Amino acid sequence: MPERTWIETLRVATWEAMRRMWQADAKWRPGVAVLSLRFSRYHNPNWDGKPMDPFGDITTRDVTTLRDLLSKYAESTRLLTVKCECVIPDYSNRGHTGLSVEHVHKVAQSMARGFRVRDLDDTEYQGYDIPVLVRETTQTEGGKDALKNWSGIVMETPGFPKPSVQLLRKSKESELFCSLGNGHFFQALNCFRTGVKSIWTQEGFARPDDHLSYVDSYVVPDEHGSNPMLRDAVLNGVPALVLKPDIPLKERVIICELLNKLSDYRWALKAGPSLATDPKDFVVDLDSLKEVDVKQSQFELLSKALDGLELNCLVRQETGQSGGDRVGN
Repeated sequence: MPERTWIETLRVATWEAMRRMWQADAKWRPGVAVLSLRFSRYHNPNWDGKPMDPFGDITTRDVTTLRDLLSKYAESTRLLTVKCECVIPDYSNRGHTGLSVEHVHKVAQSMARGFRVRDLDDTEYQGYDIPVLVRETTQTEGGKDALKNWSGIVMETPGFPKPSVQLLRKSKESELFCSLGNGHFFQALNCFRTGVKSIWTQEGFARPDDHLSYVDSYVVPDEHGSNPMLRDAVLNGVPALVLKPDIPLKERVIICELLNKLSDYRWALKAGPSLATDPKDFVVDLDSLKEVDVKQSQFELLSKALDGLELNCLVRQETGQSGGDRVGN
């Protein structure tokens, strides 16, 4: 599958910005309606340009498509606790450009300051999104493609955490999960698992303007330290929605794109049958997906529409880095 061009990236980002402006305040709607006419004819040929919500039908369609695909391929709506050492990005993730190493470390720095879990009482939506993973092994076709692609990216890009040794043993079949959503999240956890140094302490990376608030290396917190939830997530795993390996590449791409596009939507969680003894035993209600007030920053919104290379540049701008030899790479 070819990488997304910069024109396609701009189109997606522009469309998403207009959709959010339309929903935010009625005073913006006349201007947005004019701007969105050409876009709407592409995305929704049935819209005739009359005063109405040109984005409502499209958003409803996206929500329905995502729900139907996840319902079709999910092993179960009961979430499975998955360790980060078993997770790498799916081959379809972000058009094969890989993740942004800068963003992985930005997420890891945020985790170091305080890790927030997603639970039944997360009414302020401060915990992480529900991860969506595809079950593979190191011997399946999808697993081999993802592992080959990710291993190559890690070798070429200083700063990414190395895959677990067990995933690289070609003679032995090992469990593997490929991330369609939360790819940066899992690799940030792997930064702590592998104990890598922050990229802002490595040669060739400029220090952020507020570098004094950044940790120099990632270590698993002490058992009785100030960040026990991060320790538990790294060592014991996090609950995730797991999909069956027979999901085609095309539909994996669709799910990736919709998870990013609907980043301000959340599912409701229900208690699993063993929640009393297992605090991570949740069941996700796939019919409950709805827009919530996540309070995402402009950076967070833009990060959903960019590929890995573009996101590196955005992180540099966000963190105030003015130098370094990896800008745009």
